[in-house]
Amino acid sequence: MLPDPCLESLKVLVLVNGNTLLTAPYEAKQLATLIDSRTQHPVAEITILRLFGFVAAKFPPSAYTKDVLAQFCGYSDYAMFCEDQRV
Repeated sequence: MLPDPCLESLKVLVLVNGNTLLTAPYEAKQLATLIDSRTQHPVAEITILRLFGFVAAKFPPSAYTKDVLAQFCGYSDYAMFCEDQRV
């Protein structure tokens, strides 16, 4: 599975908006709670752990997850975030 440059950029922005470096697994719960409180859309702690490499991921993140993370960063959805990255 090749890295998605857009997703990698989004992950960095999620950390910036979450005001965290996510250096320890316990911080994933705090980030998941913050994402839910700001977007009103839950993202599971395990999803955060998979996304940032603390737990092995068998599949890439879902469209829902990418959309919620983009919303957390101020975009309407992942497609708009990626479009903004291309400009």
